[in-house]
Amino acid sequence: MPLPAAPWYAFAGTALLTTDSQQLAGLLEQLRGEIVEDEAAEARIRRLADALPSEALALEKEYTRLFLNPTGSPCALWQSAYSEMSQLMGPAHDSALEWYRAAGVEPARSNEPADHAGLLLMFFARLLDSGADPNELSRFRREHLVWLEKLADCVERHTALPFYRELMALLRWLVSVEEI
Repeated sequence: MPLPAAPWYAFAGTALLTTDSQQLAGLLEQLRGEIVEDEAAEARIRRLADALPSEALALEKEYTRLFLNPTGSPCALWQSAYSEMSQLMGPAHDSALEWYRAAGVEPARSNEPADHAGLLLMFFARLLDSGADPNELSRFRREHLVWLEKLADCVERHTALPFYRELMALLRWLVSVEEI
């Protein structure tokens, strides 16, 4: 991987938790600052930065339409929604919560599904930064990150915003990387 993996996962997680374009642009600049002569990483960051909308509310509107629309969002950000049972706060939530608690992390709100894509990515970044055992990293990826391919498929089908297409390309890349 061209950069340590954790910052990529942290950026992807943050991008699925916030619609603050300025914050995301700042994180991309931090990533750019960590690159050491890697054209592929630079190109990925440039594509993400160029795709960030200049209109302040554009990202928020598309995020709401894709993920939070009360009349029917086309894509769900929760792992549980992509399982056979499709039950919010179900087994994927319980499993993620066990992982978090074993690492000493408690969700900010008790009613927040622990299997939210952004939270899972942020937690994985934390595991990477902590130097977790490679077997544990591999297990967490299998249990909680592989489904992100389905999320990427959904978002790519439904988004009107280039930023989310680029973000889904990043997710696909992260999920496909075997060595961390």
